[in-house]
Amino acid sequence: KAFIFYLSRSNMAATNLVDVLQKIVEREQGEKARTLPLHLLISSAVEDEYQKLQALVEGGTAMTADAKRRKLIEYASTVALLSAKLAAVVRWSTNQRVLQEVAKEKQVLLIQDLCYRQSADRMVKYHTSQGGFRAP
Repeated sequence: KAFIFYLSRSNMAATNLVDVLQKIVEREQGEKARTLPLHLLISSAVEDEYQKLQALVEGGTAMTADAKRRKLIEYASTVALLSAKLAAVVRWSTNQRVLQEVAKEKQVLLIQDLCYRQSADRMVKYHTSQGGFRAP
């Protein structure tokens, strides 16, 4: 659910990936879902996009040639974005342990950076209270 919330707040919401995730969670595991099998995510996304393609083909008989091209290009770009985002989810899930280690190291570096900044601020405050900096 937190991952779905993150996706809905990011730019991933533009390609219906969030909608697909929410449908899968509601359909398969209910409200108590905390994790989602990766194969279920991919197969549901593919099934959803295939149904959209079928609807596009069936509804295309009443459209002009330009409208058909425009709809097909929109569909292709949506599928390309969805595929890239699914690939990112797959990569993230396979590299999750590495990413967690990097996040820990980043946190340590941020804490050290904060300590150095605070000590530099204290040093500047001390020297300015003593009459300013003097030339060596």
